[in-house]
Order: sequence, then structure tokens, then C-alpha cells
Amino acid sequence: MKYKKEAAAIAGAAFFLFLSFLLDRWFQRMFSLVQNDTLIKMVNLATNIWIWGIFLAVISVIFFRRKKQVFSWMWLSIFLTILLAVNLKYAFARERPQELVFFLVHYSFPSLHAALAFALVPFLEKIWEKRLLWLSLAGLIALSRIYVSAHYLSDVVAGGMIGYAVSAFLCRKIKR
Repeated sequence: MKYKKEAAAIAGAAFFLFLSFLLDRWFQRMFSLVQNDTLIKMVNLATNIWIWGIFLAVISVIFFRRKKQVFSWMWLSIFLTILLAVNLKYAFARERPQELVFFLVHYSFPSLHAALAFALVPFLEKIWEKRLLWLSLAGLIALSRIYVSAHYLSDVVAGGMIGYAVSAFLCRKIKR
């Protein structure tokens, strides 16, 4: 009974991931109806600015508030998230919805952008308790990856789950 809450969260996440696989193609079709080249370039740029902006904001706040312990756990989380996500990309070797030339890793599953965006959320919550805001920003980054045809829905859902799970686990290690 001790882990009832965690077991329910894992079961819910597994169901949501399963559902996202079923909705992959439908989401791609819906997003393709509103795509255009200019907007795709703008969304790609915005996604990268958002993720780096959030990351730099977290680093700045942690540094200025002298929360060195949070800072070191955050770096470990980012490292582990990247390591896990990239290894899963090669393990699954899922092709992207649309071949894009600027990617170092050509595989789609899971989304590294979504993983990193959601990996920052637990650390942001430690500093500013605005969970809905951080989840919304991470969700926008994840959705933007579908919009630019870099990922399927299940890619960003899995990436988000990986990033958040790794960071949430490590955040438990931080002394209050």
C-alpha cells in the first residue's frame, strides 16, 4: 500500500502512452491542415528559444538563490534524461514523420525536446510553485515538435514522461 499512488501514476501514464500511439496518425493529419513553411520555421525557432530560455532562467535563479544542491541534481537529471532518451531512440529506431535534415539523431522515439522540457518542471516547481505554468510551457514545447513534423504524439508523450520521471525521482533526494 505504500506505493499505491506511484502505481496508479504509472498505470495512468502507461494507458496515456498506449492511447497516444493510437492517436499518432490522427494528430499528424490534424496538424498538417494548419502547417505552412513560415510558421514551421517560427515554431522551430520559438521551441529552441523557449527550452534554452527556461533552462537559463532555472540556472540563474538557482545560482542567485544559492541553491547549489538543486543545481547539481538538475544537471544530473538532464544528463540522465539525455542518456536515456538517446539510447531509447537507437533501441526503437522509429523514423520521424517527416525526414528533416538538421537532426543529429535521425530517430523519433522518444522526443528529446519534450524530455528536456519536462525534466525541468520538477526543478522549477522547487523554486517557483507554479506547476500549471511549467507544465503548460513544457506541453507547448512538446506540441510544437508535432507541429513541425519532427515527432508523433507518442514520441512527445514518452519523452515528457521520461524527463519528468527522472527529475521527479531525483527531486526527492533534495533536502527541503
